[in-house]
This record gives sequence, C-alpha cells and structure tokens, in this order.
Amino acid sequence: MSYRITAVDREHEAEAMVAADSFDSIVERIQRMVTAGRGMVLAVREFTYLGEPPVLYAGMRLDADAHGGGFRSGRHGERVRCEATLTNGGGYDGTRWFGFGVDVYPYSGNETEAGAWKRYETSTDGGADRQARRRDMTHIGFIGGLPSWKWQNTDRIVITEYNGDGVATERVLGFEPGEGSW
Repeated sequence: MSYRITAVDREHEAEAMVAADSFDSIVERIQRMVTAGRGMVLAVREFTYLGEPPVLYAGMRLDADAHGGGFRSGRHGERVRCEATLTNGGGYDGTRWFGFGVDVYPYSGNETEAGAWKRYETSTDGGADRQARRRDMTHIGFIGGLPSWKWQNTDRIVITEYNGDGVATERVLGFEPGEGSW
C-alpha cells in the first residue's frame, strides 16, 4: 500500500492516511491549495455517525495576519500537525481552523502510511461495536492541487479525523471558481 504516498504527488484525485512517512507530501499539497489566493468554503460535520448536515462557513480566505501567515505545519516530538487559519473578515467569530494533528510515536499505528491504511481498512466507521471503530487516525482526500494543473470547480480537500473514541469530524474545504493554476 505504500504506493499511495506517491499518489498524493501525482494524481488529481488522491487519498492518503496521515503518518510519519506521508506527512510531508500531504502538507505540501494542502499548503499549495490554501495559499493560492482563492476564496474558500468550509463545511464542518462533527459526530459524523449522527448523520447531521455540516455547518457551512462561506467567504473564507487564508488569514495572512494570523500566526505563521495563516499556515503552519511541523513535527513536534512524536506528533505531526498541519493547520490553516481561515477568516471571512468578521473578527474572531469569522475565523475557522482547518487542519489535523496526529500522533506518530512507535506503536501508534501511524508510523507508516501502509500501517495506517491497514488499520483504516480493517476498522469500521462508527457502528455499535465501539472496540472495532477507527481510532486516532486521519484520512485525507484531495481533488486538485497538483502543480501546473488548472483550477477546477471540483477542487477540494476532505479531512476526516477520528478521535480516541472512534468518533469522526469531517472538514471539507472547497474553492471558489477562478482562473489560474496550482
């Protein structure tokens, strides 16, 4: 399954699991997409197993005045983190966080992307069996964002983050139509 790491760098539509060995490729693609200057729409769905509709935040842009110019990433001990601060210009109430943080310590299941995929594919998404649920993992889906590709209306990033209880939060970042390329 290690082929998926290279998919992030080469395929228009790609999926990845956040792990120590996939982190840099994932960050590079997210950074390229959120710093391109396009307007964005963020949809956040907490507790996905409830089937509730997402909360939408429109008119978002990267908050260049935020710490790190609005985009930060890095490895901090045995944890990796990538985050973008988005704003619609409305002050604190108009500011939203987009990103992920994942533990990559030995035996976390996130040391390699192949190991994270194995856990993801053998676990359930929600369901009554709480012990069988996906836990402490992050799945990312990309459409668009490859270097020199034209912007498209379908460009998006989907981050599904499973906590220690197997409960997922899904963040979907879509982009306004525009002329340009990544």
